[in-house]
Amino acid sequence: MDNRYFDSAELQDMKEQISILKGKLDKEVIVNDALIRKVLSDKADKLKIMGLGKTVVSFLSIPMMVWCTTFLGMSLVFTIVSVAMLSVAFLYMYSSHRDINRTNLMCDDLLEVGERVARLKQRYSSWIKYSVPVFVAWFSWFFYELYNAGLPLLNLHAAVIGLVVGGVIGGTIGVVRYRKIQRISKELLQEIEKYRI
Repeated sequence: MDNRYFDSAELQDMKEQISILKGKLDKEVIVNDALIRKVLSDKADKLKIMGLGKTVVSFLSIPMMVWCTTFLGMSLVFTIVSVAMLSVAFLYMYSSHRDINRTNLMCDDLLEVGERVARLKQRYSSWIKYSVPVFVAWFSWFFYELYNAGLPLLNLHAAVIGLVVGGVIGGTIGVVRYRKIQRISKELLQEIEKYRI
């Protein structure tokens, strides 16, 4: 009889230890989930900040374009088309980042967050396909308008040099930002996929 009692007490003690270990493992999973979501949230915050910057720049470029084309004496049609082009860029940037800005990785379903990030990545790829040819055409038209504006030769050369230098710097910054957003989006999608499995 004593042997059965000992086995039963030992068995009860083992059950308690297993229960304690299960509790610790459950807490560890919760902590890991919170840490993973925090890392994902940090990457999503980078996307949010970059999107906000691009949206603000595209919005502020509209009045600057109106002032610049008026100051240089360019045609009203060119000014209207330029403002329309920049307005489309602003609206596209805003709408592309709207879903990411609403994302809360600490609470939202990771599948839904992954879909939002994939949509952002795809929209950026689509934007490059259409915006580069439009920009090249606009850039050519800008040169044409500049030459027909009747500026003195010295001012014309300064404007052309400023336009080319600004275009190269702006294009370089744009490519770097595009690649960075694509890279962060890809990393975020890989992390979400790894975590979901």
